[in-house]
Amino acid sequence: YSCRLFFPFVQRMGLPLLGFFGGTLEAHVSEDDIDQWLLDFREMALHPKIQFAAIAPFLAEKMRYQTGVDIPTARGFGFHVMAQGITYFPRKWDEVLFWKGSSECDDNQAVFEEVMEEISQKGSFEPLRFQHLRALRAAGESSYASIASFR
Repeated sequence: YSCRLFFPFVQRMGLPLLGFFGGTLEAHVSEDDIDQWLLDFREMALHPKIQFAAIAPFLAEKMRYQTGVDIPTARGFGFHVMAQGITYFPRKWDEVLFWKGSSECDDNQAVFEEVMEEISQKGSFEPLRFQHLRALRAAGESSYASIASFR
């Protein structure tokens, strides 16, 4: 939302703008401002001197759904994880890990899984299963290696 503040530098001075999104487009945007923000985001994302990236494929897909613009994914797995010998290597192709408990992720998980099941039945891929990080922690399986094994 605040990246709009930098848009005049692109428009008036021809400077490039990079944006990295670790959260949803509607985060911290009032209900009254969301429609205009999504239009502004689309305009910026289509500008040749602006490049946006999302932290996860799910977020990039949500951004595409909201704005009609394809946003690349740049996973932000940190050096502190690589120093432990862990790299992102998904082995659980049918499992997706949720990190936070918001109404977008965990509070409506049953409805979300229902929708994904319906979509997967119409597509040519296996149904995805969704797990929350809390479940991994409860099972004692929340190591970086375990987390990095999810799709």
